[in-house]
Amino acid sequence: VQRNGDGGRRRRRRQEDEPVLFVVERIMEARTSDGGAREFLVRWAGYSAEHDTWEPSCSFLDRAPIEAFEAARRPNLSSRA
Repeated sequence: VQRNGDGGRRRRRRQEDEPVLFVVERIMEARTSDGGAREFLVRWAGYSAEHDTWEPSCSFLDRAPIEAFEAARRPNLSSRA
């Protein structure tokens, strides 16, 4: 998306060879595929749960959503006394 001079937005035409990128809202679950690859159930920003998809870890351009998901699932060791 490009901005024009008055602060509005306009779409530029996407070239055929440009990849389409989507923003991860959060990762819902993780699993291991039959082939042993790690996959994540992704909730996409701006989309409902019916559009959630399983994505292999190699398809993420940014590892932050995976790291946040894994950190949230780790037991909090500092709370143990």
